[in-house]
Amino acid sequence: MDRNKSKAIIGGTALICLALGGCKNWLFDKNPADNASNVANIADAGAANGAASMSASDAQCASPATYDAIKKSVFDSARTKVQPGTNPSPLTSLQAQTVVQMTSPVVNGTDPTLQKTDCAGQLALMLPPSVTKAFGGSNMLSAPIQYSVQPAADHSGPAVSVSGADPVAQQLATATDNVSHKAGTAGTGAASGLAAFSSGSTGDSGGATVFAGKTYNPSFPCAGNLTNAMRMICQDENLSQLDRQMASVYKQLRAKAPKDQLPDIIAGQKGFLRDRDACADTDCMTSAYQNQIETINGMLSSAGDGPE
Repeated sequence: MDRNKSKAIIGGTALICLALGGCKNWLFDKNPADNASNVANIADAGAANGAASMSASDAQCASPATYDAIKKSVFDSARTKVQPGTNPSPLTSLQAQTVVQMTSPVVNGTDPTLQKTDCAGQLALMLPPSVTKAFGGSNMLSAPIQYSVQPAADHSGPAVSVSGADPVAQQLATATDNVSHKAGTAGTGAASGLAAFSSGSTGDSGGATVFAGKTYNPSFPCAGNLTNAMRMICQDENLSQLDRQMASVYKQLRAKAPKDQLPDIIAGQKGFLRDRDACADTDCMTSAYQNQIETINGMLSSAGDGPE
């Protein structure tokens, strides 16, 4: 029996004994060394169980799927706040092009019965460059929020309940009202900002992302069905540069590596892409790129040919 299973059995038996008020001779015998070992095993088992629970809760608070659900909740709230007669379609397009981030997410509590975790953090919606005029020149909407997360009843992903995000939703609604008002009073030529997104996710694009503002030319096109991570890269100059650098050294490695090493190289690159796409902020993504570039450069050097 392995050590972790032994600890779990010891911990569970000890709890039963305590509940029954007995087992003293089992838990504490005449050998002080054995007594200390029993106590340590019980403590270790409890700590391991607590750590596993906390790790799952942390993951639930900070997963990209949770962040996307929060973004959807905020935009859904904004749609309820626009004035009667306002065209809400710019919000749909803006939602597809906005990157959501959370600073310092923390676990406030858990409910194991409902599989629910209560969380808190600083929400930030990173807006595409083309809409900043509609938001007073700002490219970010931010607010401290509380949110709870649990599996959706239909198993479609996390279900979230958000509080504290009303100021962000109201800013989105007000900007949409302003754009709609300008378009209605001065003609479509006067509309700007959010109005540029009114066809961004409809028509010929088939729901795909179309950036109306500036992008920074990573190694992939900033159009089509992009992941949240890819949208983040398109809107960040440093990440776009790292993406081009990584693509360059990876291309060199594939061209120069022996054929029998290609499956492992391709598998390693797929693993990097999974890690990258799991990132919820630019710091995580920067670290993922730097680590992968360092790994590939090391493989090139081991092959006796450094990066060009």
